[in-house]
Amino acid sequence: MRGVERLRDHGIHPGALCVITRDHLPHARDIVEFFVAAGFHSLGLNAEEVENAHTYTSLRLDGRPIDEGIRSEFGAFCTGLVDAWWPHRRALEIREIKDLVNAIAERTDDPAYVMSVDESLPLAILTFSRGGLVSTYSPEFAGARSERFGDFVIANVLTDDLSRLEDSP
Repeated sequence: MRGVERLRDHGIHPGALCVITRDHLPHARDIVEFFVAAGFHSLGLNAEEVENAHTYTSLRLDGRPIDEGIRSEFGAFCTGLVDAWWPHRRALEIREIKDLVNAIAERTDDPAYVMSVDESLPLAILTFSRGGLVSTYSPEFAGARSERFGDFVIANVLTDDLSRLEDSP
């Protein structure tokens, strides 16, 4: 939070990401109230998942498929989240709620509408890692490696001119 305050002191108002684990499921109201009280205006929620170096998720017990119990808990979390958020809807935008409402509106206007995700749009998401490394498409690629694509790093803020990023191969 000290880092967030430093950013705000310099006119930068970051959003926040919150990874939802099984422990969070009973606490939707607490999560909303925390981010509202902390002065965040936008929040994205990511379900804890297995990817890259993260080889475990609390949303699957012992690696078993997700069962009806966790589906029920997650559904109750989502309902509780919307209920807790509704009084704060003008102060806090929750990415998943906004995206769902927008998709419903678009689909109502155009039955052929298909939602595109930011991860598939060039430079729609920029992730800045420790040491100034920049990757695109999704924060999950930070630190990931691929035999074909290397480390997914496209620039370094310490050495590269980010205004030329779109021209870079």
